[in-house]
Amino acid sequence: GRRAQDLRFDGNQVTGRSGYFGRMVATAASEKSAAAQVPMMQAQLDSKGHEIQMLSLQLQLEQEKARRAEAQRETAEARCKNAEAQAQARDLDAAARHEQGKRQELKRRVKRPDSHLKKQR
Repeated sequence: GRRAQDLRFDGNQVTGRSGYFGRMVATAASEKSAAAQVPMMQAQLDSKGHEIQMLSLQLQLEQEKARRAEAQRETAEARCKNAEAQAQARDLDAAARHEQGKRQELKRRVKRPDSHLKKQR
């Protein structure tokens, strides 16, 4: 014969899987499984929260590294400019000394016009 699950009264299912009692049982079961899932979902949430914290820390670290790298780059740039400026200053200084030497040589020649001829002999 038919199973108790499939009984019908006046076309209304009472005990079938989708009948009144069946729905009550199903509801209770789904509520129970939902309740069982809560701790698991909470654990997943905690895990995600932890993951987010870790990523956030990692991001802060990377930003700090980037800031340091930028500062180092600026320092290196400044050193480079400073070195260039020093080199220019040395060049100008050398040029000035050279010019001064030429002037002194000319002054000596004016005082003793033939002094440079004596060296050749």
